[in-house]
Amino acid sequence: MESAPSPLTDEQVANFHQDGYVVAESLIPRELVDAAKASLVKLMFEGGDGYRLNWTAELGHHDSQVGRVRPINHTDRRPVMTHEAFKAVCWPIVYWGATQLLGEKGLSLFLGDFMFSFRYVPKDKKEIPQRVHVDCKVPDSFEGWPKGIGCFHYFTDVVESGGAFCVIPGGHDRVIDEVKRDPGEAHQYSDRPEWHDDCLPIHAPAGSVVYFHPLMPHRISYNALPQFRLATMTNFWKKSDAPPPSYDHSLLNETWLAELSPEYRDLLGLPLPVS
Repeated sequence: MESAPSPLTDEQVANFHQDGYVVAESLIPRELVDAAKASLVKLMFEGGDGYRLNWTAELGHHDSQVGRVRPINHTDRRPVMTHEAFKAVCWPIVYWGATQLLGEKGLSLFLGDFMFSFRYVPKDKKEIPQRVHVDCKVPDSFEGWPKGIGCFHYFTDVVESGGAFCVIPGGHDRVIDEVKRDPGEAHQYSDRPEWHDDCLPIHAPAGSVVYFHPLMPHRISYNALPQFRLATMTNFWKKSDAPPPSYDHSLLNETWLAELSPEYRDLLGLPLPVS
């Protein structure tokens, strides 16, 4: 990571700051993505690498089952990961895109869960696939924001009715404007059903990354297709403002970690190996 590539165009950077998101299509090489997908499917059905996984079914509105499951590691704080998936998620060009959008190179990387979405056709029209929500805690002051960025990675081609990640163009400004308008109110962004129909599904090929503002309202759409959809979400934060990590990255496989450059070890908050 000696040089500083610019995977995003000036127009894409401008669109991110205006709309709160930008899609970088095919950012991760297809061969890495295909290998990651195959390894995660194998982990799903066969286990491995010492994991004792619980498969957690995600619920939609009114606690409906909506065909989405994710592996949760309850034995320790080690992220659920395979060697092949680790290579894809830590693909350096994804980091460089985040630096362009945040205007800073001193970032921390946070790994997230992998999410499978299987075919599900709701019988009740009132069912929705997921509540519109904001993951990030809304700050008291927006000075210097955004201080972080979300990255939704597609490991399968996502087409219409295929379980797309959905955002509200300009939705981050809705959140900021609400809070500024009524600063003393207790605003909640864990479920905003009135925003459900405003969400735009993002269709893109495998290897694409959706960069989105941490205050972007979002949800997942139904996957009505026979093929499963596989994705993960990671986050980059400016180091001075990074929250506590959900996982302990040092618990990952030592062989995988040894392959990382010193710069990328720093992103994950890992010490350099002792020579």
